[in-house]
Amino acid sequence: MKKILNSILIIFIGLLVIVLTGCSKEDSSTTTDTGKDTVVDKASSTIKSTDDLANKSGILTCTREGTASGDLVPSFSYVITYREGELLTLRAIEKVSSPTGTGLGAYYDAYLAINKNYEGLDYYTSNVTKTDTSVTRDTLIDYEHIDTDKLLHIEGNEDNIIDDNGKASLDMWLTLANKFGTKCDESLG
Repeated sequence: MKKILNSILIIFIGLLVIVLTGCSKEDSSTTTDTGKDTVVDKASSTIKSTDDLANKSGILTCTREGTASGDLVPSFSYVITYREGELLTLRAIEKVSSPTGTGLGAYYDAYLAINKNYEGLDYYTSNVTKTDTSVTRDTLIDYEHIDTDKLLHIEGNEDNIIDDNGKASLDMWLTLANKFGTKCDESLG
């Protein structure tokens, strides 16, 4: 019975992701001729390959927009700390707003159901808040300390950012994020 409920939850989450990301804005300035993933430095309007980040430490601030049905407006922001190609921490803030509040209950319930899967997983914290006009899921993952085997057991291996050494890969995260039109700014530490 638990496997059936988990399967239904995964399907619902998949549909939620499709609704939120299916019509994301694309910007052709986020790829280079070599097809490498890129980081956009908005201050200087330059595009850098992820290879430029491999031997550095710093913070990336990333955003992504999407569209949803009705008057729902999703927005996503991410703050990543990294060192020499390893993603150390990820803070993800997913917000769905609606001036009328219509449809927010489904997102609130979905986010709570997602969080239930991570209960008891140390170094993974996630809070969901709901107001009359928005639902926000604020998640912090400490990849430097989290048990990646337990994380992979929850999330599965497909489209995951854990490398063969059990570390979170910045390059793998940027590759996945780039598929959804995520834009990042670099602040070197």
